[in-house]
Amino acid sequence: LASPDTNQQLPLHIISANNKLTLSMARELVERSPETIAITDKYQNLPLTFALAYNNANREVLNYLFASHPIDLSTLKNKISTSMLQSLANDYVQNIFSHPLTTKEGEHGWTRFISSPQILNLLDDGEHICAKKIEECSIEVVKSLFAAKD
Repeated sequence: LASPDTNQQLPLHIISANNKLTLSMARELVERSPETIAITDKYQNLPLTFALAYNNANREVLNYLFASHPIDLSTLKNKISTSMLQSLANDYVQNIFSHPLTTKEGEHGWTRFISSPQILNLLDDGEHICAKKIEECSIEVVKSLFAAKD
């Protein structure tokens, strides 16, 4: 894990604001230091909040960062990103039930998503939607969701 700068920002914070960041680079940084996805800087910004503020056209990166560490509306400094955050939550629910969880960041994201009413509330009727999706997905996916650890 690299040392933070004077604003307590780590490489993942800084690179998340770059609109040239690729999904493979974001994934590589998170896999090398998974804890950095949840570390805030001096101003309480997460890598995802930087990406929402400065890199909001890169939907692949946003979806990956959200899936790895979902956040709720209270985390946003810039309320302009509210609709984008709700859209990321919707994308997450559409994708999470399509395949078993295979990474630690995926497990962390799921346990954080499902255990936080504030995050579930990003969706209209989030609990109902998740329950319906669980009923419809494969048993392998259900088992991976059940076994997920934070």
